[in-house]
Amino acid sequence: MSGSMISHSERQKVIRTICKAACAGFVAEGRLEEREARVLAQEVDALITAAGRRKRVTAGMRTWKRIKPFSPVIATVVMIVFACLALGLYILWLASHKPDETTLVSAAVATMAVAAAAIGWAVAGWVSHRNSRVQHTINLLFARVSQPTFAENTFAFHEAFGLKLSPMVYISDLSRMENSKNETDRKAAQSVKYILNYFEFVAAGITRGDLDLKYVDLTMRGQIKFYYDKCEPLIIASQDANPKTLENLSKLRDYYRHQDFLDI
Repeated sequence: MSGSMISHSERQKVIRTICKAACAGFVAEGRLEEREARVLAQEVDALITAAGRRKRVTAGMRTWKRIKPFSPVIATVVMIVFACLALGLYILWLASHKPDETTLVSAAVATMAVAAAAIGWAVAGWVSHRNSRVQHTINLLFARVSQPTFAENTFAFHEAFGLKLSPMVYISDLSRMENSKNETDRKAAQSVKYILNYFEFVAAGITRGDLDLKYVDLTMRGQIKFYYDKCEPLIIASQDANPKTLENLSKLRDYYRHQDFLDI
């Protein structure tokens, strides 16, 4: 037997195959009806996915570092202010020992003025940056509802996969639909990619500090959770091949799981 480790998705596939065979056996023996076996298989499928998910939440929270673009500016301003204050106090100390040197007092006042100007510039810049980020987020949200592309893809998605979390979307489903001669199937496959890539773009915007997390929470949180959870088997299988696939979306979903846990 080879000592190589199988991937997470392969382990899940083996477990699901065993469960499917067991359910088929129960149906054949008359111990379960077909409807009961389907419900049981769906419940087992959800438990398998949830078990694999728990391992990634803590690590995802540790590695999700959201960039704060204005932080370097704040750090620079703080250093300027402290330098000006220190210099101003030193000049005042010199002036106290040389009462006749009025220019020293003027120099101290000038350094304090520079510090005050730096603080004012930082506050104005921060307010402008915050307003710009909120405006970018609002523009994105408005484009989502005003343009037909998003609605068309969500319609194609739900037409193919339903409105509930089960059944989930697997990589085998995507491959089959992409290679199908049926145009509806190909549109459904395209809709999966479009929706996941769209929310990856949103998550990347949050990570880079270009979009406001609070506005996204208020307007998209439920959708992000639904589409990610429904497509999670597909996402896990894709990340086994390339860990960078939908990386930001996965971290955002783990963040929401962490928040849901804190809200309990």
